[in-house]
Amino acid sequence: MSTEAQERSKKIVTLNEKAQNADTKEWYSAKCFTRRKTEGIKRK
Repeated sequence: MSTEAQERSKKIVTLNEKAQNADTKEWYSAKCFTRRKTEGIKRK
């Protein structure tokens, strides 16, 4: 059971790493956009 869970977590980790590497720029731009959006709401 533990080995199966470990394998599953390893697969999830590698998938997450691949997704992060692929979407890093998009993720950062989205983060900056949301931050700007929240700042704009706060100013109002």
